[in-house]
Amino acid sequence: MTAQFRKIATQQPDQFDPRKFLIPAMNELETLCRGRFERFGTAGHAGGIKAISMDDMAKRYVRGALDPEIAQAQANSSYD
Repeated sequence: MTAQFRKIATQQPDQFDPRKFLIPAMNELETLCRGRFERFGTAGHAGGIKAISMDDMAKRYVRGALDPEIAQAQANSSYD
């Protein structure tokens, strides 16, 4: 969503109507969420999701495991 806000603010600096920012931002968020549910099959499986401690989550951030570009690059390099 933030990327869409920045895009509108950069491309149309005279735009002050929040709806001009929110419409593309919400569309992007919807696309992101639908793609994740379909890709990971998590819809309807909340009871089976294991909680992760804050320490473990911090380690994932440091490793780059939560950045899609880094995770994809690491996955691709493991196949080489």
